[in-house]
Amino acid sequence: MNCPICNSPARFITAITQGAVAVSCPSCGEWEASPQASETIKGLSPHQRLQALRFAQVKTMMGRRPLIRGL
Repeated sequence: MNCPICNSPARFITAITQGAVAVSCPSCGEWEASPQASETIKGLSPHQRLQALRFAQVKTMMGRRPLIRGL
């Protein structure tokens, strides 16, 4: 599978947040997306997808996995 953010080879991992999609990517790291956000990400440009991940990373407390939601 390819990372929905950067399109690099990645893999699904077990989500911490119930119902979320969790991805482990060598370029983007580990992150999660809510079901609604994971569908919305598919229609965004590469720059917008990266912005969504960076926003989630900035808002997430240290040591926690970023969660993309509310797109």
